[in-house]
Amino acid sequence: MAAPASASATIFGEDQRIETEQAGASWAALTRDAIVVMLDTSSVDLCQGVALHQPVATIGERQMLCAGERFTDQPAVGRCSATLIEPDVIVTAAHCIPDAAACATRVFARAPYYASDGSLHLPSASEVAACRRILVQPAGLDVAIVQLEHAIGDHPAQLAPAAPGLDAAIAAIGFPSGMPAKFSPCHVRGVVPSGIRHDCDLFRGNSGSGTFDSEGRLYGVYSMGAGDYKPNGECRIPVIYGDDGTLPGVTVPQFGMSAAIAAAVTELCDQGWHGALCGPASPCNGDDCLTPACGDGVCSLVSERTSCAADCDFLGCVLPPPPPTDAAMDPTPVPDGGGCAANSAKSSQTALALLLVAMVAAKKKRRRNKSF
Repeated sequence: MAAPASASATIFGEDQRIETEQAGASWAALTRDAIVVMLDTSSVDLCQGVALHQPVATIGERQMLCAGERFTDQPAVGRCSATLIEPDVIVTAAHCIPDAAACATRVFARAPYYASDGSLHLPSASEVAACRRILVQPAGLDVAIVQLEHAIGDHPAQLAPAAPGLDAAIAAIGFPSGMPAKFSPCHVRGVVPSGIRHDCDLFRGNSGSGTFDSEGRLYGVYSMGAGDYKPNGECRIPVIYGDDGTLPGVTVPQFGMSAAIAAAVTELCDQGWHGALCGPASPCNGDDCLTPACGDGVCSLVSERTSCAADCDFLGCVLPPPPPTDAAMDPTPVPDGGGCAANSAKSSQTALALLLVAMVAAKKKRRRNKSF
């Protein structure tokens, strides 16, 4: 299946994105527990834990934003968004992780976010995991359920029992343009068979962002936006739609789209998954209890990030072997008073001495023979 195009930046009316810690206690807790980012490994150093590369690119630099735009000084840390639905299982947009080859180089982590004191919270090393395998990716639906190489949280999101109705209050949480997590309150503006249309203020890095009902239960993942940034002289600004989803000269509403995840969960359970999503959890699902091994195609960040180039080379943490020294390249041993070279020299000296003794003895014998 061809991967759907990535979602675009969209603001409807006034930009309502806020820091997740400002959204209320329950939304802040949901962010800390279950919101997941696909890390941008060009900005985040994972070799010895989790740290920002210095200097790290800001959102303003990455997007060439004009002075005065919101969040321009925040770091670019993510590439897509996701939500934890089991301790080691996430759901995201299929265009974020289209196939097994993409899975082999994707790393996910619990949400980076700004704490109430303004400090940036980064995930701990245990809250970061590589993609292990794509479990389900239904044809024609921009949804992927993905298993990670180990559990990164104990409190996954709860699933919504039904789709929110027209005009219902909803919210989305993710990483617009890759910045730390943001909360966007919004409303359902249309219901279609594969999901809902909405006026959430979301951007490209929000692809895969969880769309939640008013009680914080997960319904869908952000799949497609209506607009993008636009030039404004030598810099760029977001496209801003009216509250009704229109632009001057464009009268057809252009709302964002979130794909429903219920069909993907059903497909997962129909395939025999024994996780909590489908009933009583089993200790193992297929091969998920195998011990990680270098060369299995999965980068275990706990044990392999600095030692297994076959699985983890994309992280840049495995140093190449040092070049051979001149001594290592020259197979001839250097005499140092001992070892093979010294023994060889001693053997040669002994052989020469024996030869001289034999020559002297032979000369004396010839002299004796002449006297008879």
